[in-house]
Amino acid sequence: MTPSLPERAADDEQQAEGGWIAFLRRNRRYLSAAGTLFVIALFGFAIFHLTSEVQYDEVVQALADTSWTAVAAAVFFTALSFLALTFYDVSALDYIRRKLPYADVALTAASAYAVGNTAGFGALSGGAIRYRSYSRLGIEPENIARIIAFVTLAFGLGLLTVTCLGLLAATWAAARFTASSPLAQKRLIETPGIPWSRSDASGSAETPPK
Repeated sequence: MTPSLPERAADDEQQAEGGWIAFLRRNRRYLSAAGTLFVIALFGFAIFHLTSEVQYDEVVQALADTSWTAVAAAVFFTALSFLALTFYDVSALDYIRRKLPYADVALTAASAYAVGNTAGFGALSGGAIRYRSYSRLGIEPENIARIIAFVTLAFGLGLLTVTCLGLLAATWAAARFTASSPLAQKRLIETPGIPWSRSDASGSAETPPK
């Protein structure tokens, strides 16, 4: 019996997907090495440009002018931030229904975010770190891609949520940029319960009451 056109298309799609996955599995070692070298080069490039703007004497002077309590608080909250970031990867692993020791996940996530936030292109640089680490822990390439996509999307949604909450907390400042027309200004000013800044006809805004 001759297969129909939709069945042929489905078979071709499955073969193409299987060939791509087989290619990733067959060349996992080389892809991992290439990704590692790329991340090292990208990280070194970023560090070189960042350090070119920083003077050692200025760093020492800034630390000397900063109290130890402030330094300790900065270290504490940085560690707390990285601890929170590890749960993106924990959630991603739960999404693909895989379990790994938290210590391995935390080390992978912290390394990926440290490199991604420093070198930039977090999905790419941090993704290479995740690919290198999770492949050694037995995660398949297609599932690593799902982890990277999940973490990137979740992090983006988190940034969007924080941005929206920040705008709600500073509505009077946001009103200066959103009130582009007299009608919009009137609606913003007349909104009950919110301390909108008063705007005159020329569009200038008064400083909100403290």
